[in-house]
Amino acid sequence: MREIALFVEDHAHYEFLKALIERLAREHDQAITLDWCNVRRGHNAVIQELKQFLRDLVRGRGSYPDLIVVATDANCKGMA
Repeated sequence: MREIALFVEDHAHYEFLKALIERLAREHDQAITLDWCNVRRGHNAVIQELKQFLRDLVRGRGSYPDLIVVATDANCKGMA
């Protein structure tokens, strides 16, 4: 089973990525588990949570996922 860690900024990112990843997994006959880190304080909070997650991995406080997905938007920075 593939383990996927996801860091998302809001519920819309969560719903979109969940549907996309689950569909891709089905189409490629892969069993997956999704580990969600839903951060609601914006882009900077997502980055800080990701940094902490990576520090914890390096220190041996968790297992390495097969994939890490990070999703933020640019609405606090203006149009991209």
